[in-house]
Amino acid sequence: MDEVEEITLAVGQSSLISIGERVEQVVVVDGDIADAQPMDADEVLLIGKLPGSTDVVFRLESGDTICRRITVDFDSEALEETLRRLFDIYISVEQVGETLALRGMLPNVEAAQL
Repeated sequence: MDEVEEITLAVGQSSLISIGERVEQVVVVDGDIADAQPMDADEVLLIGKLPGSTDVVFRLESGDTICRRITVDFDSEALEETLRRLFDIYISVEQVGETLALRGMLPNVEAAQL
């Protein structure tokens, strides 16, 4: 296999990639993290499902194989914007492994209990 190219997706987002050659078979090593759907003879839609990393392997018509590393993260910016809109406060969101850490100041105890 060639050098592994890395692709980053957010949970629930997708990316259409062109392989440049007819794809015979697609295997996602950990189907809980990502999915791959053939769209055309040489295009595959990669879908982020859960946070983590996995590999997707493409077997080409020529017999060659291509491997891509997929990393799926939470969309921290979208979550920060949602928190700002809902509570009118700034809370930073940081992904730590498969966990989200929230940091910020709340105006009162009641807001912290939401």
